[in-house]
Amino acid sequence: MMDDFREDVTQNLYRFYREISGLCGYISGQICGLDYVWNQNGSWPSYILGTPGSTDIPEIVHAIERKEIPAFWIMEQTPDFEMNWLEERGVRIVREWKGMVLDTIGFEHIPPDHGIDLRTNDPETQQDWLGIVNTELMRGAMIGEEVLASISTSEAFRWIVAYLDDQPVGAGLSYTEEGVTGLYMIVTKASYRGMGIGTLITSNLIKSAKQAGIGTIVLHATKPGERIYENIGFGEKNRLSVLWYIGT
Repeated sequence: MMDDFREDVTQNLYRFYREISGLCGYISGQICGLDYVWNQNGSWPSYILGTPGSTDIPEIVHAIERKEIPAFWIMEQTPDFEMNWLEERGVRIVREWKGMVLDTIGFEHIPPDHGIDLRTNDPETQQDWLGIVNTELMRGAMIGEEVLASISTSEAFRWIVAYLDDQPVGAGLSYTEEGVTGLYMIVTKASYRGMGIGTLITSNLIKSAKQAGIGTIVLHATKPGERIYENIGFGEKNRLSVLWYIGT
């Protein structure tokens, strides 16, 4: 069962990027059996998706050098893959995520709202969602307006913005596919952190998924968010790395 959940964590992430790329008309393709998505405007998302075989690494790196595929890469950390195979080719880990899972059976963790107004899938909140996510979460490559405009046409996505005194203070996104809901881009403005806003956003996205009959929730936590998600009831299933080719 644990392997099943691990697969849910990884596949929901890869499907999330493929779905957004398809909706927005970004470039997508395959190399050595791995998918990639590529927003060639220099914005998000631009990733190779998956763990390669050791013999495929030279071909993939050469394609990056020729600018035929993106220079960023997301892969699951597995015991049989030696990261030094990539490091020797100039690929470095720039970020790590903890893959986590929650079973919605028995989930009742809805904290008090403390005056927070949550607005879900409201077209009037799109600019506020983009502003918070790009300012507080993204590094370098920004999310374009076309992303939220495109995913708003798909029932697989739900976006949420939290307001306090009519000011946007937090945001989140969920993506549901193959009976699994993934939570993405849950973020709170820096000056409002520690107030439980991220927990409130997370809990409400879980509640909505549970009401829709979803039993499995997955997410990919950075170090600062791990304790929050553990307190809600998430458990670790795997680790994922974001890598970047910087050359040798």
